[in-house]
Amino acid sequence: MKTTLKIYKVDFEGMWPVGNCLVIAAFNLQQAETIAHATIKHTSIFTVSEIVLNEPQVIIYLSGDY
Repeated sequence: MKTTLKIYKVDFEGMWPVGNCLVIAAFNLQQAETIAHATIKHTSIFTVSEIVLNEPQVIIYLSGDY
């Protein structure tokens, strides 16, 4: 059986004044959390949640307008 990658978003407080986002492709939530821990170096406080891809939607938008 073929395992499919899922898309996860990570909510965390970035380093001001730059916008921040992290989107991860992983096989499951545990793997996404492991990747997030390895990627985010300035904080260990974040939330990982799956992005459900069942309809057209914007995944990432950073305008730089702050």
